[in-house]
Amino acid sequence: MKRHDPEQGAGYIWHRSSVRVSKAAELLEVDICTIYRAIRSGDIEAHFVGKRGIRVFADSLRNYQERNLVAPRSRSKSSRQRPRSRPHSVQYQEAEAFLRDQGVL
Repeated sequence: MKRHDPEQGAGYIWHRSSVRVSKAAELLEVDICTIYRAIRSGDIEAHFVGKRGIRVFADSLRNYQERNLVAPRSRSKSSRQRPRSRPHSVQYQEAEAFLRDQGVL
């Protein structure tokens, strides 16, 4: 992360748009932890605001996405798959068979 360097001159003003980490995660459709990890690794540039605030540079997010480090999610229903069901235990199968015999199922 970059901090303001006072040696660059008193009249130096930084004009790069930035967003909060939560907004960056929302834009890239990833978890906040992924953004923090990318900041620590240097894949995304960010800067401090105050003591604890971190802002991510918007152009850095675009570059990160263009480098294909984030694969876009598809929104189509056909890509969504039902989770696989686990095989039932022997006890479950026996209970299900009993209920079928009793006419409950």
